[in-house]
Amino acid sequence: MNPEVVISRQEAAVILTRAFTLTGEYIDAALKYSDITQIAEWAVSAVGTMTKMGYVTGRPGNLFAPKAQLSRAEAVKMIDNVMGELVNTSGTYTKAVNGNLVVSSPGVTLKDTYIDGDLYLTEGIGKDAIELNGVTVTGRTIIASGADSNISLLDTLLEQDVLVLNEEGSIAITAKGTTETGSVIVCQNAVITEKNLTGVGFKKIHITGTLNGKEIVLAGDFDDVMLESPEALVTLESGTVNRLDIRKEASGSSLFAKGNTVITNLFTYAEVEITGGNKIKNAVIASGGVSMDQKPQSVTIAEGGEAIAWDSSTPVQPDPKPTSKPGLTPNPTSKPKPTATPTPIQGPTATPTPTNGPTVTPTPIYSSTYYIDYENGDDANDGLSKGTPWKHAPGMHGATGNVSEYESSHPNSQGTKPAGDSFIFKGGVTWPNDCFVWAWIFGGGTGWTVGTDA
Repeated sequence: MNPEVVISRQEAAVILTRAFTLTGEYIDAALKYSDITQIAEWAVSAVGTMTKMGYVTGRPGNLFAPKAQLSRAEAVKMIDNVMGELVNTSGTYTKAVNGNLVVSSPGVTLKDTYIDGDLYLTEGIGKDAIELNGVTVTGRTIIASGADSNISLLDTLLEQDVLVLNEEGSIAITAKGTTETGSVIVCQNAVITEKNLTGVGFKKIHITGTLNGKEIVLAGDFDDVMLESPEALVTLESGTVNRLDIRKEASGSSLFAKGNTVITNLFTYAEVEITGGNKIKNAVIASGGVSMDQKPQSVTIAEGGEAIAWDSSTPVQPDPKPTSKPGLTPNPTSKPKPTATPTPIQGPTATPTPTNGPTVTPTPIYSSTYYIDYENGDDANDGLSKGTPWKHAPGMHGATGNVSEYESSHPNSQGTKPAGDSFIFKGGVTWPNDCFVWAWIFGGGTGWTVGTDA
């Protein structure tokens, strides 16, 4: 836009609503003007919003005069009404502001401040830290800095939405003490952390916007996280998420849950990749193309969903022999035929008749080692390493989670599925007596290996 060009009153209304991220459907407020028919369609909403919020009034005769040139006095008044009070010098401020407050300087601390309006943290704050200590904002908090800014919230109440609108870099927002905020709407790169928190913290995280590939890092306990931004990279550093919604708009995104991060309820409606989610309790899959390396405790395939191959829970198998037909287990006493030509119909001891199908029921081959540690284990673990042991062995009283699932996939001694798994119990561990109300579920005739480990 040419700064020398004279603009109209309706153009000024549109510019200010966009610059200050004013939202809402207040078209009815524009209908009060007697010249409503002269207001351009693209400006009606902005005029209504500015009018409803009290930032602009009409001219005599109940006119808005949308096409009239904006006078210097009107421009100053309009901007002053929207901006409210301005802080453009570093320092510590204690204020009671009846309206909006704009911070456009680095090194600002707001202490014991009450803002009855919106708070704007603009590009002028730079990469310096901005601290809100004992601050109450009754309106929205808009973070629109253009660099890698750090926002610290200590014992602060942000009653309405927090909008993260930085154009570049990443915004780091940390909640401490009794801090409580409304929904955090993240449209750009951000790191959102709860640290030494005694209050509610961040209620809801909404990751949105059309920019592909944004990177979001979350660390803390969150009630609700919604992802609807395409190809986003979301990292859950630590803590818990009660509900995580991955909407269809988030197709191509990746979610990485580190350490012991717990996701209580996961809903996926898009093709996404989920890594490290060994603490997901309940998952609803309502999309194809979902990739997960850990199986949740409970999985529901909803309408539109497809079954998932769980990489880490599948026993590692040796490379298949070209002479073996899937599902047929060679007789252990038979001599191998190393010189046999690999063909689909040749077997170690018999040639199956293709028209009759296999005469042996196909069965999986289990040859895994599981670790059991009552003191430090968790039945939600995979049990496949000393670092992720089960609490109970299959068949023990009180077994839950993946152990129960293991039990259900292995029949009792009357079944036909082969065994061969090994179970290593942690040595020096005290076991409650009721654990040994034990229905040890041998399967097949090869037996299981049981031992102890220091």
